Amino acid sequence: MGRMIGGVLVGVIGSFIGAIILFMVLAAAVGPDGIADPTTKVPTTMWIVLCLVVSGATAYLGAAVARAIGKDKTTTYIYLGLFAVLTIVSIAFAGGEPPKPPEGQPEPTGFLKTMMVMGEAQMNLPSWYMIVSPLVTLVGIVLGGFNKSDFDKGAGSAIA
Repeated sequence: MGRMIGGVLVGVIGSFIGAIILFMVLAAAVGPDGIADPTTKVPTTMWIVLCLVVSGATAYLGAAVARAIGKDKTTTYIYLGLFAVLTIVSIAFAGGEPPKPPEGQPEPTGFLKTMMVMGEAQMNLPSWYMIVSPLVTLVGIVLGGFNKSDFDKGAGSAIA
């Protein structure tokens, strides 16, 4: 049981860190105008698609790593349960206003501006995204967690 819980924790934390890194790299690559329309702050279609791809890919890898460490499909069920709880919590706390720079401060530039635009775009995602994103993540977890991959055969066979 400890191995399964450890696998889930490593998978979730790795998935979270991987998503943060991917989002930062993608945000730097597309820039503020590629993330959202500068006037309306509505995310671009490209950014929405990138968000869905990152969600699915990191969920797949996180579940595959959890399954490899846990060595049992029960690990994937635990992973799915944790995903369900985190999804309900994130939906419950969704909304609000993105932070605004203090009055009298200059407008941010460079990567800080990109991060602020990304935060504003997150607040202006279409309503259907709150349904589609968890579904894409769910598919990633199911494919990654229930797929008996080379991970299950041992560390050496995944490389060979």
